[in-house]
Amino acid sequence: VLMPRKFRVGFDIDDVLMPWYIHAHEACQVAGVTNGVTPTTWAPHDEYGITLDEWLEALQIVTLKGTLYINHGPDEDALRALRSLFWDGHEVHLVTARGFIGHRRRILEHTVRWLERYAVPYTSLTFTRAKGMTAEHKKLDYFIDDNYGNWQDVWDHGTKAYLLNRPWNRVETEGNEGNDGADILGVRVNTVRQYTDIIHEAANREH
Repeated sequence: VLMPRKFRVGFDIDDVLMPWYIHAHEACQVAGVTNGVTPTTWAPHDEYGITLDEWLEALQIVTLKGTLYINHGPDEDALRALRSLFWDGHEVHLVTARGFIGHRRRILEHTVRWLERYAVPYTSLTFTRAKGMTAEHKKLDYFIDDNYGNWQDVWDHGTKAYLLNRPWNRVETEGNEGNDGADILGVRVNTVRQYTDIIHEAANREH
């Protein structure tokens, strides 16, 4: 009996597995720095009309307390989808750029605690901004991210990358094409479940 193929699968964490953006905005509302604006880009401080340092200061309290990175649970459907891959024998590699804008050590510790608290299964956990190089080094077959720059980087390094639809990546990718002329719309997904379904189907097709 032929067994389904097993893949090495990559996931970003923030706004893929855990809705970080909305909770960061809530923290900024509590800090009183939003000026009534609900941001939709990956430069929320610009939309708020404040500096990057002021934005980071607004997030500092919830970051240090652990509220931002520990207390908020994962997207439940995304977690179920990830678990389905892991339980089917696929490797799950988490690759995140968390901790590179301050309080790195604390955020790394909080991330590990978060993964344990919510029973997120994984094969490896990597903190890096160089996601393309990491995907290549780990020989990932698939990867998902919500950041267009990360998506392009991973794709350019030879991994089949998918871009999770978010407000901050819709405008900048309109009409763009990826490596080797790959239409960006062809590798967009609306949910993590859609991404994992693609992998399940490929595993059964390629055994």
